[in-house]
Amino acid sequence: MTDTLAHFGVKPDGVMGHSVGEIAATYADGAITRSQAMQIAYYRAKVIIDQAMPEGKMLSAGTS
Repeated sequence: MTDTLAHFGVKPDGVMGHSVGEIAATYADGAITRSQAMQIAYYRAKVIIDQAMPEGKMLSAGTS
């Protein structure tokens, strides 16, 4: 979405995000590249998963 809007000349005056949205906001601001945003998101998820789930375990949640 950020790239599509930028293609049409739409640039944000300000950005803000929460959790993973902070990565997206930083990318939308132009402070990091798309590649850097993907790397940050990958390693953020890896750290969270490694801390939250012991090795060899799986979590499943049923939702409606």
